[in-house]
Amino acid sequence: LLNALIEFLYVYTFHIFLIILQSVMRYSIILSYCGAAFHGWQIQPDAQSVQGVLESALSTLLREKVSVTGAGRTDTGVNAIGYTAHFDCNSAIDTGNIVYKLNAILPRSVVVHAISEADENFHARFDANEREYTYFLHRVKDPFVESFSYMYTYPDLDFGKMNLAAEALCGRHDFRCFEKVGADSKTSVCTIRKALWESY
Repeated sequence: LLNALIEFLYVYTFHIFLIILQSVMRYSIILSYCGAAFHGWQIQPDAQSVQGVLESALSTLLREKVSVTGAGRTDTGVNAIGYTAHFDCNSAIDTGNIVYKLNAILPRSVVVHAISEADENFHARFDANEREYTYFLHRVKDPFVESFSYMYTYPDLDFGKMNLAAEALCGRHDFRCFEKVGADSKTSVCTIRKALWESY
């Protein structure tokens, strides 16, 4: 009888453990944000960050502590379009409904475009294949682009020479010297497919 009871408890506990493991779901999330009001993506102890407001909103809606992992870290004031992140939660969610509710409580400077179920091994940072960075310069004072562009009033720009120099950036390079000491990146080697200057 004792052996039967031990076996029952073992099987029962195993099934509970298995159910708990299977109930953890991973989701990818696509968002955009204006970085002017944030001290970058990553959570800061005494400053507002995109990761911080997103985790707070998700935790409120899902009624559990949610940690969000982003595709990369953006600095203070940097904007992002189509930024990818992922998070885990303990149950299946109505993604369309959560997107709607998230956008209702997130700051106006952050918008969630989509949430979808992801493979359990998906990682927003390490599974990223490429990233695109765009920098803007404006030539005359303009309050409507001040948050998104750098005013550069130096004499006329020679786009021909600038693009000639930009071509030198293209190709496969080792960027180890730019890495943070102790970084957990899989590799420091990246391929720059395109680098150019153009008027808009």
